[in-house]
Amino acid sequence: SKMSLRRKDAMRSKRNRQAFAFSEKEHEKINILIDKTHDQDPPAEPSHVSTDKIEDMRKMVSEVTGIMKDNIEKVVEREEKLNILEVRTEELQASSQSFKITSTQVVHKYRSRHRKLICVLVVIIVIILLLVGGAIFLYVSGVFSPSTQAPPTTPPPSSKLLSQIKNASTS
Repeated sequence: SKMSLRRKDAMRSKRNRQAFAFSEKEHEKINILIDKTHDQDPPAEPSHVSTDKIEDMRKMVSEVTGIMKDNIEKVVEREEKLNILEVRTEELQASSQSFKITSTQVVHKYRSRHRKLICVLVVIIVIILLLVGGAIFLYVSGVFSPSTQAPPTTPPPSSKLLSQIKNASTS
């Protein structure tokens, strides 16, 4: 079967070079198998070795091989999951950096707007205070006092009054 690119990379990675963790039962089977193969001298004649022992050894070897294959498969799957987790972590870190930069820019933008608004409000308040203060000053100085109000308008002189004024000025 073809191995995926990830699986090949996972098998080459440093993490897969670590020792496999076997259970006690698996260790016992491996040790028994090793002891049996090392303790026995190769027989001069194959007829001396019983077929039951050979069959037992084959079973044990196939069991150990199966266990080892399962462990290797689990390690490869674990490595794939770790690689996926590592990629996700890097993506999350990059997006958090982007968020930090964007949030800092937004904070500066709104602080700038806030400062401008405060400046405009201060200018408006100063103008209002100057207008009110100027009006109070003019009122106190007498420019707009009730005694200096414009004189009431007089009705236009009648024609009799005009002729009397003309006569008085000619005489």
